[in-house]
Amino acid sequence: MTMDGVRLSQLAKCSRMAAYGALGTLTDELPYDPEESWFRGKVYEAVAALRAGSEWGTEYDGQPNIERQRVVPWPLGEGHADVFVRSERLLIECKSSVSDSDIPLVDGMRQLQLYVHFDPEAVAGELWFFDPRKGAFKPLRIRAEAMDVATAERLVDNVRQAMDGGDLPPRVCSHPKMGPEHLCPFVETCFDGWVEPVARID
Repeated sequence: MTMDGVRLSQLAKCSRMAAYGALGTLTDELPYDPEESWFRGKVYEAVAALRAGSEWGTEYDGQPNIERQRVVPWPLGEGHADVFVRSERLLIECKSSVSDSDIPLVDGMRQLQLYVHFDPEAVAGELWFFDPRKGAFKPLRIRAEAMDVATAERLVDNVRQAMDGGDLPPRVCSHPKMGPEHLCPFVETCFDGWVEPVARID
């Protein structure tokens, strides 16, 4: 299958991943069930919206205070933040994982920072990280500010250059085994022809 368009969530993980998506590159056979992942995400998004409404109220200035799947425009497309709290001008992005790696947490923070950077109304964000092993519906909450302008522009320019026929951005992973932690659908393509370095024993 192909993934059309540039995804802000992929840009947060790896500019090269986003470039492959933008170029319509065939995806690998995924090591996880994307439908199950999607439904799990929707459950936690709904939990976050309910929690946010309970904490900050469901109405603000005569309008709904909690907005789900808020569209965040950016130079190469649009992203969709899980929850926006109008009264606080706060974006909430939900992630869940049972991995002991910090990669899902780091990727989620970068995604949220990009959303806050590109959303003209948002002033801050919170990553709500759910670990089913530690209480299915009580998230770890981490505050985040916008990504700095120079970093955000560099990430976008890296993808734009590839779309214009230039070189692909450098990969984030140093080894193909790291790809699944980033939920990358292009590991085989990205590491085609790669040879694992021989470890030196002095």
